[in-house]
Amino acid sequence: MPVTIFNVITKEIVEFSTITQACDHMEISSTYFKYYLNKQPIKGFYTIVKLGNVELSAIYTGDTTLVNFKAHSVYVTNADTFESKQFPSITKAAEFLCVTKSYLSRCIRQNKSCKAHIVKLKTD
Repeated sequence: MPVTIFNVITKEIVEFSTITQACDHMEISSTYFKYYLNKQPIKGFYTIVKLGNVELSAIYTGDTTLVNFKAHSVYVTNADTFESKQFPSITKAAEFLCVTKSYLSRCIRQNKSCKAHIVKLKTD
């Protein structure tokens, strides 16, 4: 399965034709690849941004400038105070709310609130 990774230090985007090749490049065991997917950035500077045809996350440069990699912006609004924040990805919004990315995605799909917050994907 093809893998695309981003190195936040060198700003390099590298595509590999297999998971094993990507793991060799990052110097991690391919046996634990799934574990590392949940512990990004890997080794503090590798982010897996695409696995097969699935976009996994936005790419950040060291100065937090978003490099568009078909990531969805997420708006999180406090249901009590109506204070709103925008996040460049579901991953960052989930970190802010202290929930898993899958749980937040489910809340968005089902149009349910998440920890007293209204969560919406940015629509173009």
